[in-house]
Amino acid sequence: MISKRTGIRLVAVLSLIVLCVYLAFIGKEHRVFFDNRVKTIDGVKYKSEYTYEVAVLGTGEEPEFVDLDDMTMIEAVGPKHVIEISVMDLDGEPLYEISRNVSMGFKTDCVLYLPLIVDTHMGEKD
Repeated sequence: MISKRTGIRLVAVLSLIVLCVYLAFIGKEHRVFFDNRVKTIDGVKYKSEYTYEVAVLGTGEEPEFVDLDDMTMIEAVGPKHVIEISVMDLDGEPLYEISRNVSMGFKTDCVLYLPLIVDTHMGEKD
């Protein structure tokens, strides 16, 4: 039989452990990589045809420009992020914007293949 005093201490320690895990989860810093290089996934080749301006909302950073066959990284804090991608033509004029929610969990790094995201987005519009 556990005494009342021991039970209160046990609950207090377990509560602190849960609080620590929660704070580590919401305060974790992530590196989000935006890749605009040619990528083959499941035998399908996704070729970069555009340049992009990408941003992770809530980071306070300026949008990053991703050129053809290039890659960039933005650091973000927290488990969930909103990614905004501006698709640019080769003259640097915006064609349209794509916004996606990304959930990171405890992962440190995330690689987003921009040609795949654009191809998926165009398929959703049809």
